Amino acid sequence: MLVLLYGVKLLIFVSCFLFSVLVGIGIAWLSHKPGERKQDAVRVGCYAFGGTLVGSASLLSFFGVL
Repeated sequence: MLVLLYGVKLLIFVSCFLFSVLVGIGIAWLSHKPGERKQDAVRVGCYAFGGTLVGSASLLSFFGVL
């Protein structure tokens, strides 16, 4: 089994978090249409952020990295 130090695991999780933030911002930017409320685009970006964070953390936990 892959044994990592706590600091390395924290660094990997922080990188997953930042990746999820970038995905959420990108999806919110792509989903916004002129003339519509920005609130809807932010909501879509938050959903994308949450889904990406849960998915990436679950995948890394499944492989034993986290």
